[in-house]
Amino acid sequence: MKVKILISVILIGLFFVSCKKEKGTASVPLVFTSLSAEADSVAVNSLLKVGAVASGDNLTYTWETDGTIIGTGANVNFQICHAATFYVKCTVTDVAANSASKSINVTSFTP
Repeated sequence: MKVKILISVILIGLFFVSCKKEKGTASVPLVFTSLSAEADSVAVNSLLKVGAVASGDNLTYTWETDGTIIGTGANVNFQICHAATFYVKCTVTDVAANSASKSINVTSFTP
């Protein structure tokens, strides 16, 4: 009985080890070409479109400002609710977990 339990534990362990997810392989290198906003400044409570241009395999985009995630995808609409200058950062990651980041500053003003 102990042998059957030991064999079962070993088989379960092998199953979990073999299911470990590996990083993918990128056939095309990640190149983060540009990051741009429709304008450098925008009125408070207006939407501002910010976009990234990158190439590579199976890319994901993560957008943040002041450490807070504000969106995903190649473009985001960013609404600024008070007058200030904001740091907007985009990080692009490919299938092999290579990543590149770019950032811009956007200023909002009270009309």
